[in-house]
Parts: sequence; structure tokens; C-alpha cells
Amino acid sequence: RYDQRLTAIGLGEPSITLIENDTAFSVLLAEAARDDSHSERLHFDQVSLVRIRGKSWHFYESQLATIRQTPKGIWMVQDTLSGKLYHEPSAVPYHVIFISEPDYRRMILAKNQDRPRPIFDYAREQFGCLPGFRFAQDTLTTPDEYASAADLVSGFEFITEK
Repeated sequence: RYDQRLTAIGLGEPSITLIENDTAFSVLLAEAARDDSHSERLHFDQVSLVRIRGKSWHFYESQLATIRQTPKGIWMVQDTLSGKLYHEPSAVPYHVIFISEPDYRRMILAKNQDRPRPIFDYAREQFGCLPGFRFAQDTLTTPDEYASAADLVSGFEFITEK
């Protein structure tokens, strides 16, 4: 979890972050992460959003994204350049998993070939073994309040439609 500051171990490495698991399934793939201890934010470089909703999917590219916590305690992932939010803000910290360079390259290749399924499967396997998460019968279950706080955030535009 980002709030536990275990991220320093993987800084500079590729990562995958589960940011939505409700009516849609969204992960952020990032080429690298940088911690800003002064502002208590985690910055991602060369970000790819992979969002699957039903049988359709969407990819969104960005140079920079940031995980930050609002004064009210809500965690958000924000596109640094546009200021727009990624679905879905969270009442509990996001889990960021640092992944190997070969795994990252495989995920980017799948995205570039317009194949979201390998990314979806990889994310479910990675997150499904974390405390509070569960992966069973082709379904990933997240902890209560994980990535389900969009109604607690106002005044922001979102990159994608809900």
C-alpha cells in the first residue's frame, strides 16, 4: 500500500496499480515511479491506463500521473498534465505492485496488440494474493472501500466515463 511507504524498494521500476474493480476493471501500467516525500505523492512516468468494461476496453496514454491523498483522506490518481482523475478514487490506499521489466514489456506488448486479456489475467493473479483481496472463479474481489469513493470527490473531471 502506498501509505505504508514500502514503495522505496521499487522506485524507478515498472509497476501495476489496480485503480478500479467495480462496473469496470482498470489498471495503470507505469514505466517507473518516483516518490516525492515533500508532497507525500507518488509520481508515475509513461503511464498506460487499461480499462475493461464488459466486452469493451479502452487504453489511455499519459506521460505523468500522481497518486495523492486529499485533506479528507481520499486517495486519487490524477493525470498530472490535464488534472483529470482516473476512476476510481479510493477511501483506502491503492496497492502499487512493482513488476519485472520483462513482465512490463509483455503487458505493453499486449496493449499495443489491442489484447487486454493478458493484462487483466496478470493483474488478477498479482492482486488476488494480496491481503484483503481474493481471486476465485475468474473474479477478483477487493477490500471494502478500495477504489469506490468517486462520490466523495467533487470538482474534478474524469478521464473516462463511469
